Amino acid sequence: YGEYSITALFDELDSNAMRAKQLHENEYIQVTGYFDIVDASGDYFTIGAGENNYDYYLDDIQLYFKNDNQRQQVMNLSKGDKITVRCYMTTVGEIVGYMGDLIEIV
Repeated sequence: YGEYSITALFDELDSNAMRAKQLHENEYIQVTGYFDIVDASGDYFTIGAGENNYDYYLDDIQLYFKNDNQRQQVMNLSKGDKITVRCYMTTVGEIVGYMGDLIEIV
C-alpha cells in the first residue's frame, strides 16, 4: 500500500489531475483522514480533511463497501472521527476527486 495523507492527495489532484490519475488510479493506498458522510443506503462513505482545515473543504475520498463487516465497523463512527483506511483507488479525476473500494479500516 502507498501511504498518503489526505491533504497530499488533494494537493496532487489540484496541481495536475492528469498526473494524479496516472499515479493513483488502480493503486492500493493507505490514507488517514476524518470520517465525514455515510450513505443512508449503506453503499459508501467519505473521509476528508479535518473540519477546521478550510483549504480542503468539500474534498473527500468516496469509498464503497465490499461487505457487511465493513458496514458494521462504520456504524460505530461519528462525523469527525479520525480514521485510517486501506483501499483500492478505482477513479481519480478533477470533478469526481478520488473514489475507491474499501479494503479495510486499520
